[in-house]
Amino acid sequence: MKNLIIILLWSINVLNIYGQQRSWADYLPPNYVRDGSVDYTIHIQKYLDENLHVLFPNFPILVNDKGLYLRSHQEIVFQKNSKLVLKPSSKGKYALIHIHGVKGVVIRNIQLEGDRYIHMGKTGEWGMGIDIRNSQNITIYNPHISKFWGDGVYIAGKETDKVLIQGGTLKENRRNGVSIVSGNNIHLKNIVIEETKGTWPMSAIDIEPNSSENDYLGKIFIENITSRNNPRGISIVLSNYLSEKSNLIDIKILDFISTGDEIAIKINPFVNKKINNRKVASMRGEVEFKNVQITRSKRNILIQGNSDDYSFAPTFVFRNISMDASVNLVSQFGKFEGNKFHLFNEY
Repeated sequence: MKNLIIILLWSINVLNIYGQQRSWADYLPPNYVRDGSVDYTIHIQKYLDENLHVLFPNFPILVNDKGLYLRSHQEIVFQKNSKLVLKPSSKGKYALIHIHGVKGVVIRNIQLEGDRYIHMGKTGEWGMGIDIRNSQNITIYNPHISKFWGDGVYIAGKETDKVLIQGGTLKENRRNGVSIVSGNNIHLKNIVIEETKGTWPMSAIDIEPNSSENDYLGKIFIENITSRNNPRGISIVLSNYLSEKSNLIDIKILDFISTGDEIAIKINPFVNKKINNRKVASMRGEVEFKNVQITRSKRNILIQGNSDDYSFAPTFVFRNISMDASVNLVSQFGKFEGNKFHLFNEY
């Protein structure tokens, strides 16, 4: 009976903490400010820890470089004037929002502002707006993420699966708009990414596993993305994903618009690597670009390397490529045609 009473009391306490949804106003200190000038990280973290349905206050909140950590099965909603502003940091690596090892998170209308113009350090390039690692069923609607020391969104972890980012804008981030390092069923849709600059690769979207040992690249679907005034629109860097086994590549990029990018599409070279003194195997599968419009680009499509390098690559397929410049797509990689690169223009 004593054990039963203890269990019941514990259950009631858990329900009080996690079952009842409370307002953000219950967590901020008395006489809180509404101008984003006071650090409320610990208060907002407690709000996140104790509630599954989170409605952010309709004014900016200052958060330090420890960032905020989300839990499984949370729904996070930002109002019209809600915003998380990063307190200036000296760190070369941080994240404002950590989505690590969780499931079933939905975020709506998130607004994040980084510290790239007021950053207090000079080293590093890994200050992220949203850092997603080893998490499943993550949905982010209409994000507005700007001015981070590194990437707007960073996606990594072998166990990451089913991530959808739909709508919104990623602007003036220093390294990349979105980095896809590892994950399966990653879907980016209807996003405008612009003015990414500061440290390489400076891409709207960079698909770049760090290694075949620590990363897994599954299905990637990029749909209706506009890249505007970035040094690079979409970068594909797969050489570090070479392995002794034949890795399968499944990347589809549909309805991509590049306007004013220095390089609209950049394919990095594959090199004849060895692992433990054994040669790597060629990749299987394909990278497909379909319905691509490129305007005001200095270099429309840059494919680096030579034909021998690309014997390790998956197949690259370009369908319906429209460019306003006089540069002919085929001439840019004519020697690859019929090997790993194929062009099908149906216009």
